[in-house]
Amino acid sequence: MSASADEGHDPRISQLFQHLRELIDILEQITLHPYSAPVQSKAAKGAPPPPPTLDTTKLAYTVKELRKLIGISHSKVYQAMKNKELRAVNCGDRTLVMAKDLRAWINAWPERR
Repeated sequence: MSASADEGHDPRISQLFQHLRELIDILEQITLHPYSAPVQSKAAKGAPPPPPTLDTTKLAYTVKELRKLIGISHSKVYQAMKNKELRAVNCGDRTLVMAKDLRAWINAWPERR
């Protein structure tokens, strides 16, 4: 580039890209490590929450239904599918998880102590 082209360069552009890179890094951290509430003392904990109750009449769940039912992000669901921890099937343009596969995936979760 010539010296005259450098004079017209706005120095804020590089700052903008630096901030965008930081934003992307934070989004990746959020996706990979979802926020969990601070751990309470044993006295304040009480009984652990019951596992999600699955509708026994349903044969399959969409990713959106899983998110509502289990309370996890769609990224976490798709990551489990990618890692072959959770089996999914495609039906047209929808991704479905069979109820039996969902139960097996939930049962494989480690117990929290």
